[in-house]
This record gives sequence, C-alpha cells and structure tokens, in this order.
Amino acid sequence: MALVLTCTKCGQRLSIPDELRGRRVRCPKCSESHLVGEKKKAATSPAAAKPQAMARHAKKHDKQQRIDGAP
Repeated sequence: MALVLTCTKCGQRLSIPDELRGRRVRCPKCSESHLVGEKKKAATSPAAAKPQAMARHAKKHDKQQRIDGAP
C-alpha cells in the first residue's frame, strides 16, 4: 500500500510506493527533498517487551493512580 506524503514546501500530495520507505524522494513540483518514513518493523507482542520497560510503565501507572486519587 502506498504512503501519502505532503510536501512541506509546496503542499503537493505525493503517493510514495512502499519500496521507497527509508529513502529520500524529491517533490516533482518544487524539487524539495523528503525522507520517506522508515519501513515498519514487525510488531512485538507485550510478552516480548523488555522487563525493564514494563517495570517503568508500571511505576508510571502507579504514580498516575496516586495522583488521581485512585487506590
């Protein structure tokens, strides 16, 4: 599926093929150079997440509950 990119210089909408993700393309209207979004990485399941990241999230969530007054 093609990515739609809007030129930041002239506003031209560009349809970019997936094969060009992670590469630079030029707007055909004004020649402005744009970096196309990176290729999507395979989604990781929550079980595959790093334990440290999960611990940080849990601490942040606990603080948010205390601030909100929830137990």
